[in-house]
Amino acid sequence: MDYCVKCLALWDGLWLATAKGLTQIVVESDSKLVIESISGAYNPPWRLKTILEDIRWLAESFEEIWRMLLLDGGCLLVTAC
Repeated sequence: MDYCVKCLALWDGLWLATAKGLTQIVVESDSKLVIESISGAYNPPWRLKTILEDIRWLAESFEEIWRMLLLDGGCLLVTAC
């Protein structure tokens, strides 16, 4: 499932950024479903709820984090957390 892989990739990326001590990051995704799951606008499958909770918790450790939804090279959605 592509959605699960993208959630896990985001989780890994946030852990890596935290381990490197980064405080400002840009998160880019081509999955509207992933972005909506993190923001709470979509109810994800039960097996991903823990991963998404971890992603939200990790996101709190950054001073600034941007979520960008990219589709065909054009930015469709940019939100600050």
